[in-house]
Amino acid sequence: MLTSILLLFLLFLSLAGWGMFFLYKIKVHPAFIPLFLFSGVTTVLFGAGLLHRMSLAANIIYYSGFFLCLIYLVLFLFKKISYKPLLHPSLVFFSISALFVMLYMRGTLFLNYDDFSHWGLVVKEIVRLDGLPDASTLVTFQNYPPGSAVFIYYFLNLLGFHESLALMAQGFMTMAGFTVLFLISSWKKPWAVILPWVISFTLLLVNAKIFYSLLVDIILGSVALAVPLIAYYYRKDWKRLLLVNLPIVILLILLKDSGKIFLLFNGIAMLGILIASHREGIEKRIDKVIPYASLVLLLVLPLVVSLLWHTYTLQAYSESYGDNKFAITEDKLNDIQKSEEFLAGFDGMMLDAALNPLSSPHVMALLVVNLIALLFIVRMKRNTPNELVSSFLLLNLFYVLYMCSLYYMYVYLMPENEASRLAGFNRYQSTITVYVGGMLMTVVVYVWSNYVKSFKRVTGILLAVCFLIPYIGHLEVLVTRPEAHVERRGDVKEYSSVIKTSGVSEPMITYYSPGSADDGGYFSYLIRYEHLSKNYSFIKGAETEEKLSYLKEVLMKSDFLMVLDHDVYIHDVLSQYTEHEISEGVYRVKHEKDRFELVPVR
Repeated sequence: MLTSILLLFLLFLSLAGWGMFFLYKIKVHPAFIPLFLFSGVTTVLFGAGLLHRMSLAANIIYYSGFFLCLIYLVLFLFKKISYKPLLHPSLVFFSISALFVMLYMRGTLFLNYDDFSHWGLVVKEIVRLDGLPDASTLVTFQNYPPGSAVFIYYFLNLLGFHESLALMAQGFMTMAGFTVLFLISSWKKPWAVILPWVISFTLLLVNAKIFYSLLVDIILGSVALAVPLIAYYYRKDWKRLLLVNLPIVILLILLKDSGKIFLLFNGIAMLGILIASHREGIEKRIDKVIPYASLVLLLVLPLVVSLLWHTYTLQAYSESYGDNKFAITEDKLNDIQKSEEFLAGFDGMMLDAALNPLSSPHVMALLVVNLIALLFIVRMKRNTPNELVSSFLLLNLFYVLYMCSLYYMYVYLMPENEASRLAGFNRYQSTITVYVGGMLMTVVVYVWSNYVKSFKRVTGILLAVCFLIPYIGHLEVLVTRPEAHVERRGDVKEYSSVIKTSGVSEPMITYYSPGSADDGGYFSYLIRYEHLSKNYSFIKGAETEEKLSYLKEVLMKSDFLMVLDHDVYIHDVLSQYTEHEISEGVYRVKHEKDRFELVPVR
């Protein structure tokens, strides 16, 4: 335990070394440094992964960062540089939130269905390979970008594979995205510090359940949200606009395929920012052209990275692109493959989910912040800042366009049994809520901070309350973590550790769990993740002669039996093969000629 804490501390010193380099040498705004740094690490490791050099790249980043940290510690010691920039509200927020993440995630395990079906599985396979996943892995969704898993790999490569550490790394990335919201914060303006804290906490509550999983929906929204904020801050400095945003937009593309939609939204937003900022006062032609050229690079280079990933998957896997679940192909576009009953009722269901504030806290939150923005616009009339009006119009347009993209996905790409229940809609909607809601809240706070001169305390409290109220009910989920009480995961991990220390190489394991028969595939994905192999059989019950016969047949080929649910059927059929009472636990299957014997191990 102490060793892990020490290694994690050293890792943070290495990252701090790079952070101080960007702060003091490159002059990056403190609020942008955590996300800029993490995005840069992800981009470098992804490029190294394409060249099959991920471990080497991770070590170079680590040791060079540690060296930089030592240099800056010496400079602090001799008072060559001031430590005060390190006390910026944004870095204080990130430090406190990182500590919170470490305490919150300490000792946690993967529990979410999607952690076992994809996200956690990808992380485990990347760590095993020290490289990007390929055909030797059990990854099913092969075209999904691996951005978050690549970043998590940086921590696990140096500290060893621990699920709690993977969740911590994911949490650090989330908090790095929220840190950008402090770009206008100053200790001289307390409410300009307090309200970004409130916004960050609100965005965390948007989908609190996925905070303790590896799902990337909240991270995707926070990373997308950061890009136009950074562009606005550097609107008169195209070099830093390009430098700081480039790794972030690459991370955006590497997080999820829908990152392309947010890349488009951010391209439109940044174009508007540049047009508004360069309309007057620029005489040289070159100064008029270069900012727009940098914008083109910010849009094209991420797409090049996406193309590189697509090319890699075609070479690494035997399956074609069209075999992927959400692949966009001509056949899917020409043939909807949905029943008339589904199509007749889907429009109404989609409209209700997207626009009804009574059915969704996300819609309620967006309604509240839109009403606040409208109140400012009406109250300020002709003095209303262009930033508020343009943000209000553009962000609501983005929400509508995003919902249209979801409509397209459900109708054309998703199987009907999933589309009919709007599978995943809450997660998808939470992403656009973080993006649109977070942006609009930040703009409102910016306008309020600069233009409202009286009743600061009262109006500040009102803003904070209005931001939080729609999601106050989600606080219980963040505190209690309902999924943390799932005992099945703990049992499998405990029993599997017994098997791993048995000395049997590549054991064949039979799992008996009638209670998992109707879990939607959760247990199947769990055991596949646990062993990273297909050397197992999953028996869902033994209540018929046919199932009893199959159980015996499977056990004749097995090295271990893991009983997760004990029932009368398995007791009756297996009692003759052991001298002990059959109960939950692990049994060694010992073979002798045409018979086997069950010996309890745990």
